[in-house]
Amino acid sequence: MQAKSYIADRIKKETDVIFGVTGSAIMNMFDSFDKAGFKIINNHHEQASAMAADAYARVSGKLGVCVVTSGPGATNAITGTAGSWYDGISVLTIAGQVPTNKLKSEKLRQRGFQETDAISLFKSITKMSKRIENVEEDLEKAIFLAKENRRGPVFLDLCDDIQRKEIEGKEIILPPQIPQEKDLKIKEIIETINNSKKPVIIVGGGVESDKITKKQVTKLIDKLGIPVFLTWGAMDLLPYDHPLNCRDFGVISQRIGNFVIQNADLIISLGARLNTTSVMNDLNDLTDAKIIMVDVDEAELEKQKTYLGIHSDLYSFSKKLETAWNEKSKWENWLKKIQDLRKEYPLPKTIPYQFIDHLSRESKEGDIIIADTGQTLTWTFQAWKTKKDQLLFSSLNLSPMGYSLPASIGAQIASPKSQVICLIGDGGFQMNLQELQTVLGYKLPIKIFVLNNHGYGAIKQNQYDWSKFLKYGVACEPYMVSIKDIAKGFDNIKYVEINKEEDFSKIREVLEYDCPVICEVKIPEGTKTYPKIKAGDGYTDLTPKIDEKDKEKINMILKN
Repeated sequence: MQAKSYIADRIKKETDVIFGVTGSAIMNMFDSFDKAGFKIINNHHEQASAMAADAYARVSGKLGVCVVTSGPGATNAITGTAGSWYDGISVLTIAGQVPTNKLKSEKLRQRGFQETDAISLFKSITKMSKRIENVEEDLEKAIFLAKENRRGPVFLDLCDDIQRKEIEGKEIILPPQIPQEKDLKIKEIIETINNSKKPVIIVGGGVESDKITKKQVTKLIDKLGIPVFLTWGAMDLLPYDHPLNCRDFGVISQRIGNFVIQNADLIISLGARLNTTSVMNDLNDLTDAKIIMVDVDEAELEKQKTYLGIHSDLYSFSKKLETAWNEKSKWENWLKKIQDLRKEYPLPKTIPYQFIDHLSRESKEGDIIIADTGQTLTWTFQAWKTKKDQLLFSSLNLSPMGYSLPASIGAQIASPKSQVICLIGDGGFQMNLQELQTVLGYKLPIKIFVLNNHGYGAIKQNQYDWSKFLKYGVACEPYMVSIKDIAKGFDNIKYVEINKEEDFSKIREVLEYDCPVICEVKIPEGTKTYPKIKAGDGYTDLTPKIDEKDKEKINMILKN
């Protein structure tokens, strides 16, 4: 059989959806995907294909597959692939390549048309970056690595003549991975928890690896009864009204979470990298709490000094601790103090926070919400009130502008019956504007809310904070034409406009349409993201600042 047929048949065991943009170096492969019965989503930019495949993998739990041509096709897919790398998403990217007899020598820059050394370009942002030589073995290894903990993208370079090469097509069975029995220090952890008076659990993006893990971690949380703080990578783990859900903390967050981190005596981190947006430089600089960190990636454990570092996947650890835990919760008073303080210091009442709050209340259980970057991301993750079985995500660690529109396409393809809500700024909207045609072409009823803050709002806010050195607004204008006109230009996509709080009643109308909708939400220019730590300020000194008496009161409540 031809290699291209074997590749299509093998990938069909993982998924029946391909995202991509064709070209001369990959057209043979696309032909085989079509003959194998794949649903081929033809995007209008390879960056969008990579991002759509990323979101498809997040929502479906299957392997995301992005297929592009050589040269610019491959280089355009780099940004989406990098996002999958940093967030740990299982995506297979295949790029066409010139025939093997036209590959350049070491000294040549290029020999074949559109030839590019994509292997080197993808090497630092994938678990495997390789030119396919032994078709069966290379493909099998790539798929295995993409799905193995810690998950991530893989890249395969596929020469045109190899696609058409006759191969045996033998089934490859990799040696079974026998899990090593590890000392998870369960008894020591239970003793440490029992001796703590003010414990907190931090849950990070590692919990999103699969539905079984999310369910098991939730069971553990419910059984322990310890207050839970969620990084943005795990914000949809618990419904907003879950009694243990204390929401977020970090550089941009609610105000109280940072005070709690400082006053806790035990922090149990589950699948969280404890990165700079959460704990600035080092968690040990902020708190005297004992830190128990569980992570599947040993490098993350080496990065953070801990009381106990547990190298394990979250499912195995959570299952063992949940089974062994037979104590009653004794932290009700500690939890009540946190929740009462959160109510006393709410988010600002500016238009974007009120809008996100209202939209989240109008959303339904099981909805999929995808936020872009910049202020749209921060407003959404600070204010969204998650409901049961909702998915709330973004490409968080790379945070590329324009992600949420193609990601919404991937999510809608993965879950056709779900309501997909895309939240994007006017800046990010232009980065992948062409994908409106993909939305139209496949009749995807995505609800696109464009938060128009008249330029790159997050950059403007940062420039304002550094006004001694930076000119406000530079490189943020001139800006864009009417979003209403853009909707009209794309075959009259349904358009709705929200100008003020009184218009929030239109949100339900937007969500009830059975077609794609662009809803422009006009945000007054200069509206800021708050609370936020400015560069040089302390961990609990978020802007807008509260007076010292308030800070003393909060600390006194949490210390006693």
